Amino acid sequence: MKIFRLLLLTTTILLLNSNYSFAQKDLEFINEITKEQADLTGQQNAKYLKIKENKAFKEVLIIRVGNVRTLEKRGALHIKIPGLPGALVAHREALEVRGENEFQWTGRFRDDSGEVFINATNEGIFGRIIYEDDVYQLEGLGDGKSLFMKVNKEILTPEECGTIQPELKATKKNRQLKNHCAAVPIRVGVLFTQAAQNTGLNMNNIAQVAIADLNTSITSSGLTSHDVSFQVAGVQFLNGFVETANICNDAATLSNDNNAIQFRNDLNILADVVILLTDGPYGLAVGCANAIEANAAQAFGIVQAAQANAVFSFGHEVIHLIGGRHQQCALFFNPGCDDTPGFEHGWKYRTGWWPFRKEKTTIMHQQQNGWTRQREVSNPAVHGNANLNDNAQMLEDNACNVAAFMVNPMTVNITGPSVVEENSSGTWCFTVQNCNTIQNRLWEVSTDGWNYTFAGSGNCITRIITSEILHIRLTVTCTDGQVVTDFHIVFSSGGFELAQPKEEESLKSLSLETTLDLSSTEILTYPNPTLEDLNIVYNISKGTNTDIYLTDMMGRSQIIFNGTSQFSEQKTITLPVVQYSPGLYILTVIRDNSIHSKKIMIHGTKP
Repeated sequence: MKIFRLLLLTTTILLLNSNYSFAQKDLEFINEITKEQADLTGQQNAKYLKIKENKAFKEVLIIRVGNVRTLEKRGALHIKIPGLPGALVAHREALEVRGENEFQWTGRFRDDSGEVFINATNEGIFGRIIYEDDVYQLEGLGDGKSLFMKVNKEILTPEECGTIQPELKATKKNRQLKNHCAAVPIRVGVLFTQAAQNTGLNMNNIAQVAIADLNTSITSSGLTSHDVSFQVAGVQFLNGFVETANICNDAATLSNDNNAIQFRNDLNILADVVILLTDGPYGLAVGCANAIEANAAQAFGIVQAAQANAVFSFGHEVIHLIGGRHQQCALFFNPGCDDTPGFEHGWKYRTGWWPFRKEKTTIMHQQQNGWTRQREVSNPAVHGNANLNDNAQMLEDNACNVAAFMVNPMTVNITGPSVVEENSSGTWCFTVQNCNTIQNRLWEVSTDGWNYTFAGSGNCITRIITSEILHIRLTVTCTDGQVVTDFHIVFSSGGFELAQPKEEESLKSLSLETTLDLSSTEILTYPNPTLEDLNIVYNISKGTNTDIYLTDMMGRSQIIFNGTSQFSEQKTITLPVVQYSPGLYILTVIRDNSIHSKKIMIHGTKP
């Protein structure tokens, strides 16, 4: 087989019409084409050049794929791997249809020689192919074209996991009783750095392939989705995170990154586990988990984007966070072995007879030259029932706990008055839910809603109201890693009529001819209080950018206007207040570095 890989093969370009039906025996799914034949667009060419420079890949070829619309109906797929003669046949093992032209197809080659994962999306065909000892990745370009990338195995070394800090290693108890959590999935949130994005790789595809691999490893290990299952919680760019030279230090930093925590706490995300895809200067290390058998606050890990799915490194770090360990030193020694007592360890095994024997390892075994990782987490001879080398048993025991990390997110609410008489004091406290132990409280106050100063760290604060408006901000940190911020606005009653006005007064408005001196920074609002449309009059200088916000007493803001003026002029905005609930509001006008606020009283009933 090695000899065949040295042959240069001339292939025929196969163009398929949109109504083409796959033939069972004559389809070549992948067909190599030259860059000139591919006729790449500027964006496609930029992506091709970026990925071609990535040292993670030994070869980057342009391929054309056939019509995939009927692929979901097929039990077998013929695949032509450039550089190898003939076509390989992969038999379908799993299929998940997500919509028209969107599905995931998983298959395995005959004689257990490899496997295929195809992620078909509207953006193109992505995925990963493993054949014999080689790993190939597919990166969609669109227009029926993809990049076919051969992974450089030489960069995958026994230092794959970096150096787990010794104090983070948990002492595993004896085998626990099995728990079941009604098929609640472990939600994996995926973040990526600017450096990872610069690789040109599709981060969403990396996440989808990795989670599909994890779920396949579960079924391959004798477990079911009722015992353990994984789900992509979300994929998002992580702003401001810059890789250092130490991947494990970065993993620890990630767990305290405010943007990462905010992403995790988003009600649409609620990720139990978070993995950051990077392209850092980490030398030989391609991944690191923040802790083995992590608690909620530690459930963060880092993986190099280009190697995330090459040999299941993404899943390797996720399983570390749940409790999985490397192989035991006493059985198979190498620098990454782990002699911690317990049954949760990686495994290494052989299949077949010499000279056709094959050496294989499970996901949690440290990679060694000549051994091929399989999508398995358990000793395949026992599948979830071994006393040693059985991460499947560990997953079944620990999955429910991890899946519950973010089931009930923490909530924080400030309690206290919203209106205080001028020069009088008020007291504000808070309530919190779904946090057993509070680690830190940070109270802050502001008179403009933008510049906050420290106000206390206790359960309550007391302040004398000396300004028309006081903005209160509270940030609560829970020991499980959750961080939640709540806002509250307090109005001073001095100089402002809060009582229900007479109807003729509430409808009284200023003359439409009213103007402000162009040198004035004043904001004119009328009628105020109001039952009808609110007029906002302000001056603006040429080239000045203006933002106007309306904020309610809960601190929720809505942008009313944003724009840059071409002239020095006076502008009037009419705001229909019928869409707002009755109550006090704060109107904020920001003109470049100038901030001005006014209280607005809206009377009436929201229809």
